Amino acid sequence: MCDYDQPIDREWMKNRILMRLSDWGADISGGMDRFLYDEALYMKCLKRFPADPAFERLDEAVKKKDSENAYEAAHTLKGASGTLNLIPFYRTLSRVLKDIQGKDTAAFYLDYMKLLEQRKEYELLIAAE
Repeated sequence: MCDYDQPIDREWMKNRILMRLSDWGADISGGMDRFLYDEALYMKCLKRFPADPAFERLDEAVKKKDSENAYEAAHTLKGASGTLNLIPFYRTLSRVLKDIQGKDTAAFYLDYMKLLEQRKEYELLIAAE
């Protein structure tokens, strides 16, 4: 449990990856709070996110036009991105889920392409120190 009377440790601001993610739109302060300011654990999870098997499941479901499995994979990714406070992913995945539920194929493909673009962008942000 966090002691909210203590000043918040902003040491993470020295971490270049976290700063780039913050500039990209991620809520790093909220993420660090959620991970109880364990920067090593948070970084480990952030670096693993683009390799989440749900991305592959989503890709496969899209290729097969399988909306049920696409929904499940997107929902999994939305939860993971929410836990990590990766706001750009969270917003895009929220739209993807809405598109699937509403059977809006055109909007789905636009949002899905945005998600793929964000994933590439994210991989670049976390790759370099």
